[in-house]
Amino acid sequence: MTLGLSILDPFAGYRAFAGTMPGLLQRQETGIGQCIDISMFDPAWVLGASSVADKLNCDGPVSMVPRPDSARFICRDRRLSMSFNWPRWFEALCQVIEAPELQTDPRFADGNSMRAYGAALIAEVESHLARRDAADWAAAPSQRGVPASPPPLESDPPTCP
Repeated sequence: MTLGLSILDPFAGYRAFAGTMPGLLQRQETGIGQCIDISMFDPAWVLGASSVADKLNCDGPVSMVPRPDSARFICRDRRLSMSFNWPRWFEALCQVIEAPELQTDPRFADGNSMRAYGAALIAEVESHLARRDAADWAAAPSQRGVPASPPPLESDPPTCP
């Protein structure tokens, strides 16, 4: 499926704009600015939400039901935000976590099956992710095109120049 213009770039720009405006207002009112941290993962995560993915996949009516294939999964140390709601992403994830059996499991054959067996899917994925820390897992899925990122730690606030 070809979607034409990448929507991530303009949407990331919108999110940067939406984050910059309150910072400018605060600076104007208090004299203190803000650090704005925008990543491409943020818009990818929002656009990967169930309603958008269902619509693009022509999976029937748009739903706001949580999806087990787009969530924050528990690793050894903390959660990892990850989305594998496209078949090629699920295939890549199964290779990364060394779980080829998940690809042939009929419970996870397609998006509808994954949602029907959501708890089992999450348990299976997390059983593999529990072997390593979230930061260790994040790079490999991302290198294969699977949106994956651990949330920042409170002890690691973004630094501004």
